[in-house]
Amino acid sequence: MSSGGKGGSSSGSGKTEVRYAPYLEEAHNQALKKLKPMVEAALGKSPYGNYEKLPVKEAMVGEDYVLTDFPSMWDMYGKFMAGLDVEDLWSQMYTRVTRGPEIADAVSAQSAMLQDEIDTRVNPQWLAGMRDINAVHSSAFITGKAIIQDSKIKAVSKFAGDIRIESFKVSASMWHKHLDWNGAVIEAYREMFRFYFVAHMDEREDHMRWDAKHLMWDLNTMEHVRGMLGALGGGHPIKDENVPSPMQRSLGAAISGAAAGASIGGPMGGFIGGGLGLISSFI
Repeated sequence: MSSGGKGGSSSGSGKTEVRYAPYLEEAHNQALKKLKPMVEAALGKSPYGNYEKLPVKEAMVGEDYVLTDFPSMWDMYGKFMAGLDVEDLWSQMYTRVTRGPEIADAVSAQSAMLQDEIDTRVNPQWLAGMRDINAVHSSAFITGKAIIQDSKIKAVSKFAGDIRIESFKVSASMWHKHLDWNGAVIEAYREMFRFYFVAHMDEREDHMRWDAKHLMWDLNTMEHVRGMLGALGGGHPIKDENVPSPMQRSLGAAISGAAAGASIGGPMGGFIGGGLGLISSFI
């Protein structure tokens, strides 16, 4: 590089002309000539002005609804958790299972089956034996029939006791599952709220970013002209603001991944899921 005129000296007017090696000036001149029609063609051609806005709200809460049309998260918590009487719930589960019609029907069916067995097999054999020894009219006959019937009552009572013990275990399991279900409902409701707000913020951020890119398109396009004009002087890296940033989805992807991971594997699953969500935002 030399300063001054073509000979490298200052002119009589006191002005200084900065020159570069001829091959650099020629290359710079050719590059500017090629850049000019490209910039002119790009000006006023922003692709961000006419984009389809995703109907996030309509897709999540319905076209004719808003979020406040649904119960608040605290209201749902009050109904499913804070206002839940676990003792009353246990009583309901126990009564429904152990005192339900199914248990009574099973006991009645067992009693009828045993009575049928007595009537068709036990009593005929008992009568035949007592007749053979001519004891049909004796007190032993009456006592024997009473013993047979008492055995049936004991067998039915044992069956009823056994089935109610099993039903007690079933009612305890149902009680636990009901409590787990209530907690799962609140957790799902919370994640739905979180996902809605994250998606809504992402949507709003996208709209603002794309609207800003549309308004700044021509100005950002001139960044290439500025970079080319300053190339011979060292210049600065061109930051193309017209290209969407890969970070714009990182937050939403990380939160969604963390929520999915936590629902599967607890805190560690949330950590892993968040990492995978973050990685997925760059793919």
